[in-house]
Amino acid sequence: MLYNWEQPLSTREGTKEFFEEIDHRFFNAIKNIAHPLYPSEAPFNRLIDYSSLKDKKMLEVGCGSGANAALFARCGAIVTAIDITDRAVELTKKRFSVYGLNGEVLKADAEDMPFDDESFDYIWSWGVIHHTANMKNAISEIYRVLKQGGSAQIMVYHKNSFRYWVIGGVYHGIIKGKLFKMSLDEVNKSFTDGYIARHLTKKEAKDMFKMFSSIKLSVLDQGDHFLPLGKINRFLEKIIPGKIFSGLDAFFMKRFGWFLFIDLIK
Repeated sequence: MLYNWEQPLSTREGTKEFFEEIDHRFFNAIKNIAHPLYPSEAPFNRLIDYSSLKDKKMLEVGCGSGANAALFARCGAIVTAIDITDRAVELTKKRFSVYGLNGEVLKADAEDMPFDDESFDYIWSWGVIHHTANMKNAISEIYRVLKQGGSAQIMVYHKNSFRYWVIGGVYHGIIKGKLFKMSLDEVNKSFTDGYIARHLTKKEAKDMFKMFSSIKLSVLDQGDHFLPLGKINRFLEKIIPGKIFSGLDAFFMKRFGWFLFIDLIK
């Protein structure tokens, strides 16, 4: 996942500058979610307890260009990263080579992982398993390869979100007329990354992950503001006192954001 993919990269692929540029795009796009003081604080440090992962066997399901896998390697985790595409595996291996990081990067299907039962202490997957052909199989595999008492952190798309109902349903569905040709789920898939792009309610997520002993759900959203209203947001900031505006923004983001973040313990 490169983010801002419509903008060409200015650096040669496979160099440190290349990885720094795509990381800058990725980490900036989601800074309010996980590291609002970035770059003065480590990416994802509001979600990931890096200190607990030193010398622990961890698996990233869906490594993309390797941004997160590198973070885990730098904190001293014993990293295994998988992806279903040759492109992602190639990029992540190159990243590890360029930065002198240790880790195993494999081409593998999240629905049929080539690992023994209870192989990992920790599993991370950011925006991946909702793109799988059979999401329940991917979840079963995550459960299988996670050690008893181990933890997993997974992000999937949130169905009860502003994006799904308003941008998808009202704008793309009604105003652009797509609901006359397809279902609301299909409308949202039509403008979301990936051929498959499922969205889950909290209830659906709890049901799909019910085999875990502990499930904690939180709703997040990328961007500086919950409502992507551009100039209207800037106008509202001028007429509504700052603390009140920020409070309202945070209130709606925590309930109707696009990302559903799931903390699990087996």
